[in-house]
Amino acid sequence: MHVDTSQGIVMVDVYGHSDEVLVLLHGLGSARTTFAGIVPFMQDYQLVIG
Repeated sequence: MHVDTSQGIVMVDVYGHSDEVLVLLHGLGSARTTFAGIVPFMQDYQLVIG
């Protein structure tokens, strides 16, 4: 998913459907795919990974 911000376009992945939302942001030199390994363990949450 593309999110337009005042600083440009940000790519995010969204997983799951829940009222409990976790936003996971990677650090410099990393990528949103860093969190791929934890997605199966976080099924009680909606994850927004960017």
